[in-house]
Amino acid sequence: MESEPLTPIAAPDERAHRIGRHALVLVALLLGACGGTVGPTVRAPMTSTESAFFDGAVEYVVDPMALGGTFAERASASMAGLVAYADFIAVARVRAVRTDRDAQGHRTMRLVVAPTRVLRGDYAPSELVLSAREDEAGFDSIAGHEAQLLGTDVLVFVRWAHDADRRVVPRFHVAPASGPVTSDVVNRVRSTSAP
Repeated sequence: MESEPLTPIAAPDERAHRIGRHALVLVALLLGACGGTVGPTVRAPMTSTESAFFDGAVEYVVDPMALGGTFAERASASMAGLVAYADFIAVARVRAVRTDRDAQGHRTMRLVVAPTRVLRGDYAPSELVLSAREDEAGFDSIAGHEAQLLGTDVLVFVRWAHDADRRVVPRFHVAPASGPVTSDVVNRVRSTSAP
């Protein structure tokens, strides 16, 4: 009884490899065409001047210019600085306000906001978590105001920065998205974006 000669195992199909390589190239091109940036980027370390604007605070005055005098002047200067230094500006809805405690018992207030109208910024997340620790200037402007903030529309000014672990985090300031404040910010953004 004669046995049939053994046939060698076929080499992997070269066409399958080509198709696989082409699929990877196509996916890479599609991802690049969909915005390119996966997340926010830090353009430069924050200066002390910039840090003063992005203090993690929430403002509640719906028309600071109507108050006049020194208050209006300071509010105008603050808005000018926020618009000048912000990487991301948006009208956003406050979806949640949370209080967290770390292992040492230190509290952190977290505003969860959903941008509804981006005024500036290449990276526009569908949701953004803004955090203020109890040792930061803005903490008291959030703590105790949870009910007042929840469900409201606000203006969010963000400067992307690195935290101590080199993660990109939003340094922020929040203002009411009232008609007068939003109109002022939109005009300032347009004037700084003009060629």
